[in-house]
Amino acid sequence: MTSSPGSTSPGLSVVRRLFGADGLAHVQHLPPRAGVPVAWPDWAPAEVVAAFGARGIARPWRHQVQAADAAWAGRDVIMATGTASGKSLGYQLPVLTALHADPRACALYLAPTKALAADQTDRWTALGMAAARPTRYDGDTPREVRDWARDHARLVLTNPDMLHRSLLPHHERWARLLRRLTFVVVDECHSYRGVFGAHVALVLRRLRRIAARYGTDPTFVFASATVADPAAAAARLTGRAAIAVTKDAAPHPGADFVLVRPRPLPDPDSAEPVGPGHVIDGFDDPWLQPFDTDGTDDHRNGRAAEGAEPARRSAAAEAASLTAELVGAHIRTLTFIRSRAGVEWAALAARRSLTRTAPPLAEKVAAYRGGYLPEDRRALETAFATGQLMAVTSTNALELGIDIAGIDAVVLAGYPGSLASLWQQAGRSGRADRPGLAVFIAREDPLDSYLVAHPETVFDREIEAAVFDPANPYVLAPHLVCAAAELPLTEADLDLFGAQAAAVVADLVAAKELRIRPGGYFPPGRTSPAGEVDLRGSGRQVAIVEADTGRLLGTDDADRAPASLHPGAVYLHRGETYVVELLDLTDGVALVHAATVDWTTRAHSDATVTIQRTVAAQPLPGGITLATGTVDVTDRVVAYTRRRRDGT
Repeated sequence: MTSSPGSTSPGLSVVRRLFGADGLAHVQHLPPRAGVPVAWPDWAPAEVVAAFGARGIARPWRHQVQAADAAWAGRDVIMATGTASGKSLGYQLPVLTALHADPRACALYLAPTKALAADQTDRWTALGMAAARPTRYDGDTPREVRDWARDHARLVLTNPDMLHRSLLPHHERWARLLRRLTFVVVDECHSYRGVFGAHVALVLRRLRRIAARYGTDPTFVFASATVADPAAAAARLTGRAAIAVTKDAAPHPGADFVLVRPRPLPDPDSAEPVGPGHVIDGFDDPWLQPFDTDGTDDHRNGRAAEGAEPARRSAAAEAASLTAELVGAHIRTLTFIRSRAGVEWAALAARRSLTRTAPPLAEKVAAYRGGYLPEDRRALETAFATGQLMAVTSTNALELGIDIAGIDAVVLAGYPGSLASLWQQAGRSGRADRPGLAVFIAREDPLDSYLVAHPETVFDREIEAAVFDPANPYVLAPHLVCAAAELPLTEADLDLFGAQAAAVVADLVAAKELRIRPGGYFPPGRTSPAGEVDLRGSGRQVAIVEADTGRLLGTDDADRAPASLHPGAVYLHRGETYVVELLDLTDGVALVHAATVDWTTRAHSDATVTIQRTVAAQPLPGGITLATGTVDVTDRVVAYTRRRRDGT
């Protein structure tokens, strides 16, 4: 199936050749769009306009000025326009103008990831405005730079975690910035959803409260490429109204968005290949099959029941194949794979394929994921941005708006969980002068299969709303304790935290987590409770250390370590294989040694759910009861299997 005709991206022919008519479920041609430039606003000083002009920006787009005008007038605003639509200028223009006009003014920029903050630091610096003094403040920042940021920086780029753990609990040390805080930029705000979104909303309200203590009421500027009802989403984050700018006036070269099914596996009982080009990559499907994250094994021997759909290759293996083919055609590619292990193995498989077909290009493919050391991440980001790398396989760590120009194609191995993420990832492709290519490869999963069979669910549906509830008492309670530790919590403060705050405070007093004094509510201890509140729920980290040298390779989450770093596990790190010798969760360390192996490992776990308490129950037709309550979920790794490249 193909939509209305339009411009053809350079990689579309590669996709057609690799997957054939059977694999291509749908091709959607997204039409190009002309830009709508407007004049610079009258309030923008010549020095700031000249800084943008030096970067090749002669005139802004209409949506950029609409957002900048609202922010300059002191109104909270959210820009919800497409990926690569230049949202940065919409907040940079009012912030730089304020810093230029008042030598004491300060601003705060919040990003959901350290990688995005690092990228934005470079972009602010490139404008050459001495008044800005952009300085990054996060877990990767050296101590001396952190001290300088606190004492001198006028534009601090950080993340909600550092705001929660460092700046707000120690606000007295940040008094200089807080007394002069004019703007707060919240970038990629669509990522603040679920429990994480509720945490961030309460952190921002704590920031508003602390800023008011120092006599400031900063304007909030939000940016997101993919969020439904943006004004409501921004209002839930801060607790006050915001206006939305949604009409994208930036030019777009158009794109081809392709939905494909994986190719059939060769029939083991037949000497004939099944499906077009099944040997085009030259590596076996079982090598990548365990990293497709669908949790099934029934189709992996290549056999299918009579009359059933043919067994197909995994989405991860197909993504590796397509990545190699696109790189072979000199098409710069970003490939998204759901699991960290899948990212590593897909990059390795693509390089192996290119070693046979285009050896000079084999080293131009790399993996990128969480758990790498900061210096490794920065080096990979720079190599991809400058063209030293032709392709990167990544988890959603590169989903957000890191400025990597010139990506021709994006490959998605499986549905990322929401339409917002799907369009955010797909939108990374396309240059100013030629259309982009996005390829969605369905996993062996009912939802993925439904999407490729019903493309209207991708192209004709609204993006989901960013759902989060700051009134959730399990999230609200610890933030009220944090707020009370920062400044005595008064009855007048409770409105800022929502209608449920008074009842939650009463429960905290009854539980002796807060105490009532004439000056308000206080926590019983002297130490800040912020360190006990994890915004992302990621928990402790396990350091991965090479046993022979003591070299730190990277980190992993402690709750994921039993499945990925158990003794005997194969750990792949930037194309090198290691075998785990020891996992010590108490000390948070895994010891590994380098080894050349021709097999992978896959952990097997048992999960049990125990109902602790039933709060409410409702009978439904068919003898089904719908109940809500409290449960305990236990997931225990019990064994692992080795899988050789021949699938055994």
